[in-house]
Amino acid sequence: MKKLLFTFLIILLLSFNQDNYKHIGEWQGNDETGQVGTLILDKNNNITFKIGNETMGGNDFVINGIKAELKYEIDYSKIPIEIDFVGYEKGNTLEKGRMKGIIKFVSDDKLEMASNFNDERPENFNENSIVLNKIKL
Repeated sequence: MKKLLFTFLIILLLSFNQDNYKHIGEWQGNDETGQVGTLILDKNNNITFKIGNETMGGNDFVINGIKAELKYEIDYSKIPIEIDFVGYEKGNTLEKGRMKGIIKFVSDDKLEMASNFNDERPENFNENSIVLNKIKL
């Protein structure tokens, strides 16, 4: 009986833990101009944006001649889920910029995201939101 209870407990804990990683993967959607955009979120909190031929983030990201990196911070305890995209000079912990956002999962392979380029976090999803479909884990 103890083995069965222990096994059940492990499965239960793993299932709760997996929900906090639903965001990891490659997501794709169309922006307001109809252009295809890709968002890649990895398990190490790295982020890469791809829109058309432009890429922001990733290993070789350079902005204004400075090597940089993009990270994300996510808080599943908030409703809606809060996600921030943070820019750093590579190898430096000093934050250079932050874009605040919110997400909600429409399904396991579809999410809706709203974000602002100012200092305010969006309060809801509106016409400026984007729907992204998971294309890779």
